[in-house]
Amino acid sequence: MPTGQFGILFMGPGQLSGVPFGDGLFCISPGGGLASQDGIWRFPPTSSGPAGTITLGPGIAAYASSSFGPSGMLLPGETRLFQGWYRDPGGECGGAFNVSNAMEVTFAP
Repeated sequence: MPTGQFGILFMGPGQLSGVPFGDGLFCISPGGGLASQDGIWRFPPTSSGPAGTITLGPGIAAYASSSFGPSGMLLPGETRLFQGWYRDPGGECGGAFNVSNAMEVTFAP
């Protein structure tokens, strides 16, 4: 990631096949189950600092429980997809922002 730029971690229950978004592909969807269980949630903006990295955690499950309501809680056995969005003013494709690869995580008991 570029140094000194802000980024946001997104979380959702569903997967997209890659929708063009900035200089990358957005891969998270709100899911297709019950409306009360669907959504895309975002964690607070964080700076990449001088190292060009953003790290969240430990504590993302506690944050999700207190901030996203019941549908965004990270419970044992649930699977969520995570993807980062970040400012990239000097990006090669001219979009001024980009996204990371998405990662699927299943939470263990």
